[in-house]
Amino acid sequence: MFLKLNKRIEKIKPYIPGKPEEVLQRELGVERIIKLASNENPLGTSPRAIDAIKGETEKSYFYPDDTYYSLKNKLSKYYNVPDEWIILGSGSVELIKMAASLVLDEGKYAIVSKNSFLMYEKVVQEFAGEEYILWVDTTDNYEYDLKGFEKELNSGKNISILFIANPNNPTGSYIPAEELYSFLKKVPDNILIILDEAYVEYADAEDYKSGLEWVKEFPNLFLLRTLSKAYGLAGLRVGVGVAQRELLEALMKVRLPFNVSRLASVAAEAAIEDKDFLELSFKTNKKGKEFLFEELTKIGFKVFPSQTNFLMFIPTVDPIELVKKLEKKGIILRPLGPFGIPDAVRITIGTMEQNKIFIDSLKEILKEF
Repeated sequence: MFLKLNKRIEKIKPYIPGKPEEVLQRELGVERIIKLASNENPLGTSPRAIDAIKGETEKSYFYPDDTYYSLKNKLSKYYNVPDEWIILGSGSVELIKMAASLVLDEGKYAIVSKNSFLMYEKVVQEFAGEEYILWVDTTDNYEYDLKGFEKELNSGKNISILFIANPNNPTGSYIPAEELYSFLKKVPDNILIILDEAYVEYADAEDYKSGLEWVKEFPNLFLLRTLSKAYGLAGLRVGVGVAQRELLEALMKVRLPFNVSRLASVAAEAAIEDKDFLELSFKTNKKGKEFLFEELTKIGFKVFPSQTNFLMFIPTVDPIELVKKLEKKGIILRPLGPFGIPDAVRITIGTMEQNKIFIDSLKEILKEF
């Protein structure tokens, strides 16, 4: 290459998302496509959000209000935190990158769980380098091992940040509230804690708890939410970060101006007030998850419990070949090799119609193996 890249950048592999519908159409010419690869809301977008977007299109030539006063005010009431504790991002991934840039550098370590969201690894690679990742294995059931995290905290290394996804992507597992809170109390104040709750709206375990209350106790805690999943705004990119004032002031120094578009911000305001759509999304997901878990188990696949809008399963056949055959039938799933689980596949919970089409297609395909 004619450019001499930063040595850390040279080692980074680009993030590969779930295959878009358009790509499959170009590759195979499939007409009916059911995308169950990227954990999007199968019900689409909140109707109130769509109306808000339509009403704002004529103002698209204006920049948004860069303070996002109206949206932050509504989020403040929604989350029961001061509005000056809220920061917005172009999806929660931008907030992850902003936070990492505050504290990471060569010589500073990050604690990252294996089999978790890929962006944690990538931001450490960018700002510090691969050699500064302290990897912690998941348990035999692909759950976070906080004892492993604690061991790294006591390793004597210069640790500046740690990442926790609760619930976790791509495994669907979660950390019980008492266990997580006990761990947070052991983290020194000078270590930034990223608590990623992208799937919090789907979590219904009795011993699960959001970290919103804990933000008030821990000044080094940065809690992340997204409107991409339950609220159906994945294409608009709206992430929300919550932290105490001092941390937020530091994050504002690295935030790009106008980082959430005008249409996205008005859609977000409407979406968080559309309680009917959120409730329907939760009920649809719960029913579909129970159906798919039962059907995949009957087939003989190992299926993992999930507190999210997806299921991870280990098929009895080659996972890559299975995914390819499903794509020929217009069904897109996510193989989990990039997440360090090469024998597993992740499926987003669809509508009941989509779920049944998937199961019927799967049964047909398994006859071919």
